[in-house]
Amino acid sequence: MTASTESNRSTLAVDSHVHLYHQDDLIPALDATVACHNALHQKNGAGASAAVVLVLAEPSERNTFARLRRQLESDTPATLSSRWQLHPTAENISLVAKHIEGAETFLIGGQQIVTSEQLEVLSIATEQSIADRLPLATTLAAVEKAGGFAILPWGVGKWFFERGDLICKLIRANAHAAKAPFALGDNGGRPRFWEWVTQFDMAKAYDIPIISGSDPLPVSGPRRGAASYGTLLSCHFDRARPAASLLTAITERACEAKPFGTLARPTDFMQEQLALRLRRCRSTVNKDAVQICEEI
Repeated sequence: MTASTESNRSTLAVDSHVHLYHQDDLIPALDATVACHNALHQKNGAGASAAVVLVLAEPSERNTFARLRRQLESDTPATLSSRWQLHPTAENISLVAKHIEGAETFLIGGQQIVTSEQLEVLSIATEQSIADRLPLATTLAAVEKAGGFAILPWGVGKWFFERGDLICKLIRANAHAAKAPFALGDNGGRPRFWEWVTQFDMAKAYDIPIISGSDPLPVSGPRRGAASYGTLLSCHFDRARPAASLLTAITERACEAKPFGTLARPTDFMQEQLALRLRRCRSTVNKDAVQICEEI
């Protein structure tokens, strides 16, 4: 990516893949961004312009961003806790949470979509209006039509065989496009021993951005919390229009980007995957039990 001019540049810690499974998850997620914000200022200097950006990439049945936006009445701030207030921006698709000590965390709406090929697509800076189970190409076109930007996040086992080949073909077809057509996304759940990902190497070779996020699972602990993994962007940033600034920086490659955070330890990865599968098994057993009771 090409660097923007030195003036008016900000350092952004962007977590492009945030899930809030419960309403009570918001304040811990915001609290976690304070440490990230402080780290940015320690690295870049107290007077440097820095901010943390969380993209709420939720599935269609859990529209967290719309619920937060409804808390703002007549464009007045909403008190989230004794430490945080929620404020509007000049956009409908973004909000800013302000900490009592001055840290600002920008919240951008988005959607997690599952395609007919069982691939995930994150729609950045759009309403939750895109249907699941559409082909990948159709989904990407729908994200673009909605005015957003698509990120294809890595997932355990999802980029192998035919699905992996499909991602590779998509990268080749869009190699060195004038504007970035989509991005790939790494996440903090990838274990350290899983060092080599073909599609990430191809993306670097063909000038496709990699914009990463934490992607916490419902069984993840604090290690996979908001702003624990993502991408540092150095770019022009309009705090009144954070979503538009982020999309411009990525699509026009008008930024410098590098990852932050650490990949999962093998033990954490194995424990998380086991806990996730046990959770799914319990969910299936409970649904079957309910169905049997209804049939009796």
